[in-house]
This record gives sequence, structure tokens and C-alpha cells, in this order.
Amino acid sequence: MAPERFTDADDRYGSGPGLRGTLAEIRRIIEASALRVMGPDETLVVDVLDIDRAGFVRPDLNIPSGLRIVSDATPPAIRLRYELRRGGRRIAGGEERLTDINF
Repeated sequence: MAPERFTDADDRYGSGPGLRGTLAEIRRIIEASALRVMGPDETLVVDVLDIDRAGFVRPDLNIPSGLRIVSDATPPAIRLRYELRRGGRRIAGGEERLTDINF
């Protein structure tokens, strides 16, 4: 995992949270969601491979910090690799790109 190479996880122009903040929030969301449905003998490993926040930054607007332009044509997306184990045995896994066009 190379978060500094993610498509759009960092705050390059002051238009949102920094890389550490973005990663902490993603981790919090994944952990909270997994804990609600996982059994006591299950283990989930998730690698975040890429983050692309909704919209795009226009550095020429709202100088010096830039402005994030968000529309329905620029939904957020995240690419994950995961493995779910139950009792030490792999029961599911794969790589997925998740997005929400109705965000």
C-alpha cells in the first residue's frame, strides 16, 4: 500500500482532510461496518489500494487553497483487497472497486 500514490486521498490544496485524516476515517468506517456483522471466530484483513474522493480540485479557484468541484459525474471510489477467515480458514476474499453514483 502506497497512500501517497492514491488517486485523491490527500489534501493537496487545502480542500479537505489530509492523507492521515482520510485514511483514519476510512479505517474507522471499515472497522465499524465489519464489527457489526462478523462473528467472534472471524478475521477480516482489508488493504486499501486506492482512494478517489468525489469531485476534483480546481487549484485556480479560491486561491491559494483551491476549490473541490463535486457533481454526479465525479462519484467517490475506493479499491480494496480483502480476505475473510473463519476459524483460520479462508471463506472469502478478492479485490473490489466500490463506488456510489448516488452519493
